[in-house]
Amino acid sequence: MKSQPILTFFMGNTVTINKLTEYKSDNKANSEEIKKIFEKICSSPNPKEQRTKIGSKLGNYYFTMLNPNMFYLVLAEGNYPERHVFELIDEVHNDGLYNMVEGDELSKDGRVLLKNKIEKYQDLKNINNIASAQNDIEDIKIDMKTNIRNITKNIDDVSELEDQSKRIKLNSELYKNDANDLKKVTWWQNCKLTLIIIGIVVVLCLIIFIPIITR
Repeated sequence: MKSQPILTFFMGNTVTINKLTEYKSDNKANSEEIKKIFEKICSSPNPKEQRTKIGSKLGNYYFTMLNPNMFYLVLAEGNYPERHVFELIDEVHNDGLYNMVEGDELSKDGRVLLKNKIEKYQDLKNINNIASAQNDIEDIKIDMKTNIRNITKNIDDVSELEDQSKRIKLNSELYKNDANDLKKVTWWQNCKLTLIIIGIVVVLCLIIFIPIITR
């Protein structure tokens, strides 16, 4: 027979101070002691949502209050990991077990859901395998996010290269146009310089040869 480290799961309403359900896997658990803890917490002036642990002969009582007005208590063997106890409570609460209430008791479907959740957490090996699988999934998610970021970065790099190529091409065309304009200006300046030189030579020739001819 498998060990049943979770001995009792208790759920109650802190406003009406009513027990909604109590699941026992071991008859040694003291229901009166659990009831006293529940009533004491509910009667405190400012009950707060906090996670508390109290030792006992059978093991440890773990209890907490969660909105809306729900009190959860788990009695587990002393060597059972505390984090798994509160994982169980959180999972049961997040699955909306408190909505499966008929009158002042948990409905049949609610009791089935609670039993399945508790049996899941009775087997530490199974829990660790699930946690390991979840960790593997998280690692895969992280790797996928990293790969997506790298792909996005590569796309951005390619876009930047394309932009740089366009800018280089545009600058090249501007440089080419400027070179053509400069070439035209230089050619025209050379033509003007040539004409000026020719004019000077002609004037000098006239100055030299006209007196000679007139004589």
